[in-house]
Amino acid sequence: MPGVGPAGHVAVIAGAELSRLFVVPAARRRRVAAALVDVAVSWAREQALPLALEVVDEGRSPAIAFYEANGWQCTHTSVAGWTGPGGSPVRLRHYRLGA
Repeated sequence: MPGVGPAGHVAVIAGAELSRLFVVPAARRRRVAAALVDVAVSWAREQALPLALEVVDEGRSPAIAFYEANGWQCTHTSVAGWTGPGGSPVRLRHYRLGA
């Protein structure tokens, strides 16, 4: 997609938490997300940081399916410190990258 702009972005925050993975709709299904995560994982390994992430627990969401298919393992769930629409609690799934 030359000349169109960024296809996506990823951030690592709070030392070693994968955050804000996003791929523009036109670039999805082209391994852009996997490439972005690979860069973040490589950086974390260079820094000797154990990378983790949180995903909103929405059953078999595309995000959960993506991470689990790429070797991330759910370690536990928790309730977020913020609420969803209408004030309902939000459950989070916590992941670590498998060996």
